[in-house]
Amino acid sequence: MARLSLYLALATFLSLLLIGGVILYSIIRHEPNFYKTALLVANDPNKSDKSKEFTSECFEFVGAVGTEKEWYAQFKEDQINSFFSEELDETGNKNKYFPNYIRAPRICLEPDRLRLGFRWGEGKLSTIVSAELKLWLAKDEPNVIAIQVYSLKAGALPISLLSMFDKISDTARQNGIEISWYRHQGKPVAVVRFQADQPRPTMLLQALEIERGFLTLRGKNMDSNRPEIPIANKQVSSAN
Repeated sequence: MARLSLYLALATFLSLLLIGGVILYSIIRHEPNFYKTALLVANDPNKSDKSKEFTSECFEFVGAVGTEKEWYAQFKEDQINSFFSEELDETGNKNKYFPNYIRAPRICLEPDRLRLGFRWGEGKLSTIVSAELKLWLAKDEPNVIAIQVYSLKAGALPISLLSMFDKISDTARQNGIEISWYRHQGKPVAVVRFQADQPRPTMLLQALEIERGFLTLRGKNMDSNRPEIPIANKQVSSAN
């Protein structure tokens, strides 16, 4: 009788372990609807043209920021995802943009929201890492963008940003971008300061707007004869 009870207990434990594994696997393998929709761009017959349009817009924008008194750019969601599909999914160029373990990135632009996702890992144990972000320009400091992380998930499983904070900040600092963190309404907020390593900003970001399907940036170059703009070290005002 004791042996039978032991077998039953072991069988029950293994069954629960198997069921738990299947549930966890299903959770990890979950793909958000926005990501599955964005993947469909791979079937767009105009994908190549849209990718080239995005590349051209980027070159024009970078050139304008360096030379024009005022600059403006509007990036379209389908063009960005077409670029990702053309340049990262189907060619060997992905290593120029992302580490090997990050594949098939996609974005979704909604009013005041940016959703992004990418496949992390290889094979059957890979998962879709997705994030929902809210972006706004700081009111009291020039060239500062606040990015509030509403959610960060691997499949359908929430994950923490804590292990990524230092790595993200160090990488940004190497490119002249300072990132600090605070919490607003229980959610982490990244405060991104551009040209943080320069005593006198050479450009001023005046608008960052996210609409359904569009990302708009507008700004101007600073007159070198103007007085220095002080960079205050204080908490960034939250968006309304």
